[in-house]
Amino acid sequence: MRLRTRSDIAAGIALTDNYTRTEPAWHDAPTCPGLWRNSITMKVERLEQWHIDALMYFDDARWCGPIPEDKP
Repeated sequence: MRLRTRSDIAAGIALTDNYTRTEPAWHDAPTCPGLWRNSITMKVERLEQWHIDALMYFDDARWCGPIPEDKP
């Protein structure tokens, strides 16, 4: 279950155990494989599961994602 944010509370969004956010959000670390933007270089990087498992990302950065990929 995701914790409630101030914007969720202000918007009156009721959260349930199966609620998931559909847009990218800021995190302390990447949570799943995909495209992520970090707050240090402000570049988008493709992270695989092994990057996450091996902690191969900037520790001091905040991460925005996962960012949906464009469909052709």
